Amino acid sequence: MRRKKFLLERDIQKKCVEWARKNGWWARKFSSPANRSVPDYLFSKRGCGKLAVEFKAPGKQPTEAQAEEISEMTQAGWRVYVIDDIDRFKSILLAIGVGWLG
Repeated sequence: MRRKKFLLERDIQKKCVEWARKNGWWARKFSSPANRSVPDYLFSKRGCGKLAVEFKAPGKQPTEAQAEEISEMTQAGWRVYVIDDIDRFKSILLAIGVGWLG
C-alpha cells in the first residue's frame, strides 16, 4: 500500500506557482512589512485579470487577521482564494483562463 505524502504549505505553494508560471501566469510573492496578514502570492495573466492566493496546508484555515484582509481585498475588487490543494488551484486558474469564473 502506497502512503500519501503529507504536504506542507510550502510544498503546495511551490508546486502551484511552478505550474502557474509554466502556463503563462505572472506570479509574485506578496509581502507587506506593515501588514503581515496579506495573501502569499499575486497572479495575473493578460485577459484573465488579477487574483491573490493564500496558500495553506491541507485542511488549514486562514487566521482571523488573514480572513479580515481577504474580506477587505474582496470588497476592493480582488479575487482572493485560499488554496490547500494543488488540483483545486489548477482548476481555478484554468476556469478563469477560459472565462468560467468571470
